[in-house]
Amino acid sequence: MGKNELLEGMYQAAYRELTENILPWWSGCAFDKKQGIFAGRVTIQNEMDFNAPRHIILTTRLLWTFSKAAKILHQDKWLFYAERAYCYLTDFFEDKEYGGYFTQVGPDGQVLDSTKSVYGNAYAVYALAEYGAASGDQKAVQKAMGVFSLLLDKAYDWQYKGFLESFTRNWERAPWVQGMSRTPFDEKTMNTQLHVLEAFTTLYKVTGNALVKYWTRSQLQLLVQKVVDPVSGHFYFFQRKDWAPTTCEFSNGHDIEGSWLMWDTARALGEAELLQLVGPVCVCMARVCSEVGVTEDGAVISEVNPQTGKKTRYWSWWEQTEAVVGFLNAWEMTGESHFLQISKKILDFTLRHFVDKAGGGWFPRLNAETNCPWPDQCKADYWIGPYHNGRMCMELMERCDHGKTGEVENENFDF
Repeated sequence: MGKNELLEGMYQAAYRELTENILPWWSGCAFDKKQGIFAGRVTIQNEMDFNAPRHIILTTRLLWTFSKAAKILHQDKWLFYAERAYCYLTDFFEDKEYGGYFTQVGPDGQVLDSTKSVYGNAYAVYALAEYGAASGDQKAVQKAMGVFSLLLDKAYDWQYKGFLESFTRNWERAPWVQGMSRTPFDEKTMNTQLHVLEAFTTLYKVTGNALVKYWTRSQLQLLVQKVVDPVSGHFYFFQRKDWAPTTCEFSNGHDIEGSWLMWDTARALGEAELLQLVGPVCVCMARVCSEVGVTEDGAVISEVNPQTGKKTRYWSWWEQTEAVVGFLNAWEMTGESHFLQISKKILDFTLRHFVDKAGGGWFPRLNAETNCPWPDQCKADYWIGPYHNGRMCMELMERCDHGKTGEVENENFDF
């Protein structure tokens, strides 16, 4: 199969999945048209649970996905669902007194968890900026800018740099409140640092603001210099305040996701010196992941302990989708055909096994031994949303179009 034929096939598969399954399922099986709200949980049998709490992560991911889809597909009908998520976010999650966004609210809108997660508030920046870009609502962009400033004021570590994990409602440091960390000693996590970068990058793309650009650059440099292990080519998973690692485990999904998100940031900033600093790191991470993180069938191995050899016993939908994009990005950067082949193999595996062809939507997890759906899981829950698989489809649509016309980075950069 030639390159253009392969890319066209990937484009068509992504377009069909996005427009015929992902968006229709989330706007149908996860949305109550009478109340005009999304459910907090949807079972594997497509039963909406409106008694389930609403979480900041699912709410912002819904907002981002439908906003981006409206822009990519040039279809305003998806803005309706984005607007409903936006209203819910601002009506119930936004803390009008202390700023930022709560972690969880009940089905009646009452605050259940008033703590401030940097991870969750970063997603608020990400989603609000994208909604503002798609809808033209400058108030949403102003809200994103407000949270950006608040994170720097309240959550930034001015001694060692980077962002701490969790805070009380009034932004007092709360190490015993779990963010993306396992214990209070994991004062920084690559997961939070990476998604702060993702949020700042989108905010910079939308606003072009010089201060946002400065802090986006700073966060990118920090990830490359402090969070990537230069020996192994993996992200450190958990770290102390001074960046000393607290674990040896690594996450293939985060590694390959980070490789393309960091490159996306470097390209958005457009500085030659930064591109040359970040590019080799991104390619190295993709190369390492291709060697140790992907099975012959195209499944992405989740978390690994290199000392014991222990691996997670399941495949996860989000890691699959990020790997499809990450390896396609590595091909764009290098022109090495094996990266494109890996991306296609993972895409085929993902669409074959994770899509619920009978009931619609996706299974979040599969048993790693049987490739069958993991028992007792939900299709929508506090962090299970359309963001990873929806974004995969939209990234494929854009990148495969560029790839067919030769608009790829390997013509301009030497890695």
